[in-house]
Amino acid sequence: MHPNFSAAAIAACLLLSACASTPEASQNAADNNARYDAQKVQAIEKAARASGIDVRWVNYPQKMQEEGK
Repeated sequence: MHPNFSAAAIAACLLLSACASTPEASQNAADNNARYDAQKVQAIEKAARASGIDVRWVNYPQKMQEEGK
């Protein structure tokens, strides 16, 4: 591997990882946590454990929005 390519790849990784810690990213994570349906997650995981199934969430279920909001 060429040294210039390695340096560019490392620089790109460092720049991209720095964006993850910005306040905007933290706020988006907090918003997402407030929108997911914790009761549904708990019910599904409880039923899965009773059946011996291991659940891996890719996308958590979202709370349904009420009409007019």
